[in-house]
Amino acid sequence: MTASLRKAAATARATKSGRVAVIDIGSNSLRLVVFDKRSRCPVPVFNEKAQPGLGKGLERHGLLNPDGTQAALVNIRRFVTMAEAMGVDSVTLLATAAVRDAKDGAAFAALIEKQTGRKVQIVSGEDEAKLSALGVLAGIPEADGLMGDLGGGSLELVRLQAGQIREHVTLPLGPLRLVEATNGNIEEAQRLVDRQLEKLSWLSEVKGKTLYPVGGAWRSLARIHMEQTHYPLHVIHEYRMSRRQSEELSNVLAHLGKKSLTNIVGMSRRRLETLPFGALVLERLIRAVKPECVLYSAYGLREGYLFSTLDAAAQQGDPLLVGCAELAGADGRFGSVSDLLDDWLAPLFRSEGRRAHVCARQPAYCLTLPGASIPITAPNMHSSASCACRSLGSLIPNVSCWRS
Repeated sequence: MTASLRKAAATARATKSGRVAVIDIGSNSLRLVVFDKRSRCPVPVFNEKAQPGLGKGLERHGLLNPDGTQAALVNIRRFVTMAEAMGVDSVTLLATAAVRDAKDGAAFAALIEKQTGRKVQIVSGEDEAKLSALGVLAGIPEADGLMGDLGGGSLELVRLQAGQIREHVTLPLGPLRLVEATNGNIEEAQRLVDRQLEKLSWLSEVKGKTLYPVGGAWRSLARIHMEQTHYPLHVIHEYRMSRRQSEELSNVLAHLGKKSLTNIVGMSRRRLETLPFGALVLERLIRAVKPECVLYSAYGLREGYLFSTLDAAAQQGDPLLVGCAELAGADGRFGSVSDLLDDWLAPLFRSEGRRAHVCARQPAYCLTLPGASIPITAPNMHSSASCACRSLGSLIPNVSCWRS
């Protein structure tokens, strides 16, 4: 860590930026995300990942990986200093399955606190499931079906019913654990996964509904599918696949060797060992619940934690409307002119019937918000293209959920 960064951190502590940082300490990876503010639609302004592999060997020895703990400490100290240099108002450290389950997990959390001055929240399995589900609901408010959050050490499953959290469970089915528990035998891993899923009688309640995958391993599957189908928008959130597409892709990836996996466009080399097992879990879950479709969520534990800190009124806000308003407000020149633009567009929808009129104007209204402020930040000749790119590639959630 450079002296200049430490100096910047010391200076930034004296100011308030509104930014908030969350450090997610997982079984395989660490991730620092700095959000612009604590709001209904937080925008990540910084995102960095490290992979110390804390959970390697945990299944065999019950302890954190010694090399991983040293690498994790170095990176956590670095993450905290970086967050402080960005002038964040708060830094929250969340530790999940590896730290939670390891015999030396509490001691490791205490060491982090001693070295950084920041307390580590060791998240229980129940709370991890709930926070991940809250993350999905923060991004897809009317989610109805099954959320699955696959981390390196565990799988959280939550039944969602019309935007409400119902039954939930955490299972020891993370790819790292499966590799170690089965010595890398994919057939044995399949039997283990099936046995765990068969115990959950409430899964029958979500058959035929939507499956919402969360977690880095499953996002990798979505990216691979995007590359193979030449999908033009590289936005994971609300990326939709049919049951057949998801089942076929995950089944193929679960049974490919490392050499074949390296030739796949969109494949992360860091996931060569564990991705087949992550794909296997998804494939077995799809076979068990037979979802109508698979709808990926980029919102998970970190976003769920932020959502849980909002008051009830803020939680009720529509993330699409709030996000568009905040995007426009950041660059607006004359205050809000979106209502004027919305009135101007209204005649386009009058012949569609009342129901379609209401549904169709929601996204139209949202597009007027960022569109109203584009020209000030782009040359005239590029303003329309800038508006389109900004709207299509933004991180604002709940966009594809608007349907007539």
